[in-house]
Amino acid sequence: MAPPKARAVRFKVPDDILRDYSRDRWSIGYGSTPGNPWLKVWEEALRRGLVHTHTIGQSECKLFKAKALVSIYEEMRRSDPFGIFGSKAP
Repeated sequence: MAPPKARAVRFKVPDDILRDYSRDRWSIGYGSTPGNPWLKVWEEALRRGLVHTHTIGQSECKLFKAKALVSIYEEMRRSDPFGIFGSKAP
């Protein structure tokens, strides 16, 4: 896991954004984590057979129940809250 100073730099909101969106009126999330948690959730949903692929016209469509994917996300957050984001526990 990155040291606190490195995390502060990674997630620091640039001044030009803060000029347009003041902290007293907006809550801004900025930056990224080393891992992609929703990609991990998607891959697990595919592994479990929860995503069904169909073709409509020339488009490939993925059909799934959102609650099932959110449940996988919740499981991953509970079992490995840092790993899902590509970080190690402090």
